[in-house]
Amino acid sequence: MILDVGFTTTKILVVGFGEVGKKITDKIQQDDLVDVDTVFVNSGKIVLRLNQMWNPDNFNGAEMIIIVFDSAEDNEGLAYIAASAKEKGILVLGMGTKSFFPNKDEDRACTEAISCGIDALNIFYRDKTVEYYSRKQCISKKYSAERTIIGSIQQIVLMMNVPNVINIDIEDFRNFLRKAGIIQIGNGYGVGDNKADDAVRMALDSCSHAPDIRTATRWICAVFGDITLTDASDICESIRSFSGEDNDIIFGVSYDDSLEDVCYVTIIAADFVDSRVSRKQVSLDIQ
Repeated sequence: MILDVGFTTTKILVVGFGEVGKKITDKIQQDDLVDVDTVFVNSGKIVLRLNQMWNPDNFNGAEMIIIVFDSAEDNEGLAYIAASAKEKGILVLGMGTKSFFPNKDEDRACTEAISCGIDALNIFYRDKTVEYYSRKQCISKKYSAERTIIGSIQQIVLMMNVPNVINIDIEDFRNFLRKAGIIQIGNGYGVGDNKADDAVRMALDSCSHAPDIRTATRWICAVFGDITLTDASDICESIRSFSGEDNDIIFGVSYDDSLEDVCYVTIIAADFVDSRVSRKQVSLDIQ
């Protein structure tokens, strides 16, 4: 974790496969995020924007790669890109989509994504209802996986590449997510007097049910908006109360008074107690 002293950005490359990858890389490219480049992969042909051929061995100085794919599609080239990045010591995050109902083929695709070199993989259900409580009322919110993935990438870039009150740097991500296997990413927001509490509740509730997020032992938490350091501290305490007092939590804080009385929270949970055995098995399979 670093303060805004000698601030440096991290080069990030977003690689998209198939239809979902096309939509997300197009949107990320339009957003012109700080120090972020995009690559779209279609039918096994790896091309940069402007239709220039791209050599997977040349990652243009990227320290983090985010691979976006749909587990139901043929993601030819994913293994090659992930393995090539791993050889160069680049941190590889995966963001995949799958159906809510169990599907052995999709599950196998996700397992293979980890075994081929993705350090940390989050699975977003294509259609899911988020339920959370605000002022003792249950609120249901439907979301699309694509919109959620785009928001997650935007928040990761904001954590790392925009000077904030407290930043989260690439070393934090490496320490928490290298060879992490399955992770969970949640996003939430709150408005008004209980904005911090509502935001963290929604972020936790937006995560999938497997593995059980309560068993995570490492957490990255970013808090944005019209907030104070006290709000950020309260959110971290909420996570500790939810998951355990001895867990490792790092947090970033970005203050923006233009977001009047609004709080946004992004959480990344990793190192699940109930997934350590399966992660070891994947490691054995690779060897």
